[in-house]
Amino acid sequence: MLGAVMLLVFALVGVNIWAIVDVARRPEHQWKAIKQDRTLWLVLTLLAGLPCSIAYLVAIRPKLDAIPTQLALPGWYPDPALPGYVRWHDGTEWTAHAMPMLPPAAGWGPPQHHAPQHHAPQHHAPQPYPHAAPPPAAWPQQDAAPPPPGWPPRS
Repeated sequence: MLGAVMLLVFALVGVNIWAIVDVARRPEHQWKAIKQDRTLWLVLTLLAGLPCSIAYLVAIRPKLDAIPTQLALPGWYPDPALPGYVRWHDGTEWTAHAMPMLPPAAGWGPPQHHAPQHHAPQHHAPQPYPHAAPPPAAWPQQDAAPPPPGWPPRS
């Protein structure tokens, strides 16, 4: 009888520890995607114990599991459905905003000749595409097929 009680106590403590560790290890963007506060759930599972741990594991964890652990960064990506175009990805999904790719800005790439320089070279970190800003709210829609699911590939 005492062995069964000890086993039950260890199982309940284990569930509480599992919930605490799971809350703490989840990336912040997953919590934002489901509009929940990670710090609140961490405090609840630490202080309120088993009832909040069970509530987290039953109600919140499945929602977090539905969110990818790595999301693409918001930005313009090559559109595989429209060669020569880029499409805006808002960090969670593709938008209808597409535009022609612009040629690289002057000065990008290797120098054309190797003349001696008498001044310190300037180093600029080039952006992958010159379209740095997200599309404005009143951006004209491009009639094009959306890119295939999962594009761009996640690392």
